[in-house]
Amino acid sequence: RGLGAAAKVVEMLIDHARSVKLPNASLVAVSGSTPFWQRCGFRPVDDLDLAEKLESYGTASYMVRAIGPRP
Repeated sequence: RGLGAAAKVVEMLIDHARSVKLPNASLVAVSGSTPFWQRCGFRPVDDLDLAEKLESYGTASYMVRAIGPRP
Protein backbone atom coordinates (compact mmCIF):
# COMPACT_ATOMS: atom_id res chain seq x y z
CA ARG A 1 0.00 0.00 0.00
CA GLY A 2 1.20 3.49 -0.81
CA LEU A 3 3.80 2.41 -3.37
CA GLY A 4 1.65 3.12 -6.43
CA ALA A 5 1.67 -0.53 -7.51
CA ALA A 6 -2.11 -0.76 -7.95
CA ALA A 7 -2.22 2.32 -10.19
CA LYS A 8 0.63 0.89 -12.28
CA VAL A 9 -1.26 -2.39 -12.74
CA VAL A 10 -4.38 -0.46 -13.76
CA GLU A 11 -2.36 1.42 -16.40
CA MET A 12 -0.95 -1.88 -17.69
CA LEU A 13 -4.52 -3.18 -18.06
CA ILE A 14 -5.62 0.02 -19.80
CA ASP A 15 -2.65 -0.22 -22.17
CA HIS A 16 -3.65 -3.78 -23.01
CA ALA A 17 -7.28 -2.73 -23.55
CA ARG A 18 -6.02 0.04 -25.84
CA SER A 19 -3.88 -2.44 -27.80
CA VAL A 20 -6.93 -4.59 -28.54
CA LYS A 21 -8.92 -1.44 -29.38
CA LEU A 22 -11.52 -1.60 -26.62
CA PRO A 23 -13.50 1.66 -26.42
CA ASN A 24 -13.72 1.75 -22.62
CA ALA A 25 -13.17 -0.08 -19.35
CA SER A 26 -15.80 -0.34 -16.64
CA LEU A 27 -15.99 -1.56 -13.07
CA VAL A 28 -18.03 -1.49 -9.90
CA ALA A 29 -16.26 0.39 -7.12
CA VAL A 30 -17.07 -0.93 -3.65
CA SER A 31 -15.93 -0.41 -0.06
CA GLY A 32 -15.14 3.27 -0.48
CA SER A 33 -12.76 2.71 -3.40
CA THR A 34 -14.37 5.33 -5.68
CA PRO A 35 -11.66 7.97 -5.00
CA PHE A 36 -8.90 5.53 -6.02
CA TRP A 37 -10.67 4.67 -9.27
CA GLN A 38 -11.28 8.37 -9.99
CA ARG A 39 -7.54 8.99 -9.66
CA CYS A 40 -7.10 6.20 -12.24
CA GLY A 41 -9.33 8.07 -14.70
CA PHE A 42 -12.65 6.31 -14.08
CA ARG A 43 -15.80 8.39 -13.72
CA PRO A 44 -19.08 7.42 -11.99
CA VAL A 45 -21.97 6.75 -14.37
CA ASP A 46 -25.61 6.65 -13.35
CA ASP A 47 -27.04 3.58 -15.04
CA LEU A 48 -30.67 3.01 -14.15
CA ASP A 49 -30.52 -0.50 -15.58
CA LEU A 50 -27.82 -1.39 -13.03
CA ALA A 51 -29.19 0.52 -10.02
CA GLU A 52 -31.06 -2.44 -8.53
CA LYS A 53 -28.12 -4.82 -9.02
CA LEU A 54 -25.69 -2.34 -7.46
CA GLU A 55 -27.83 -2.23 -4.31
CA SER A 56 -26.72 -5.80 -3.57
CA TYR A 57 -23.15 -4.46 -3.08
CA GLY A 58 -24.20 -1.97 -0.42
CA THR A 59 -22.46 1.27 -1.31
CA ALA A 60 -21.24 0.87 -4.87
CA SER A 61 -20.64 2.96 -7.94
CA TYR A 62 -20.58 1.89 -11.59
CA MET A 63 -17.60 3.61 -13.22
CA VAL A 64 -16.27 3.91 -16.76
CA ARG A 65 -12.99 5.08 -18.29
CA ALA A 66 -12.83 5.91 -21.98
CA ILE A 67 -9.87 4.36 -23.76
CA GLY A 68 -8.46 6.26 -26.68
CA PRO A 69 -5.10 6.44 -28.37
CA ARG A 70 -2.14 7.18 -26.13
CA PRO A 71 -1.75 10.97 -25.81
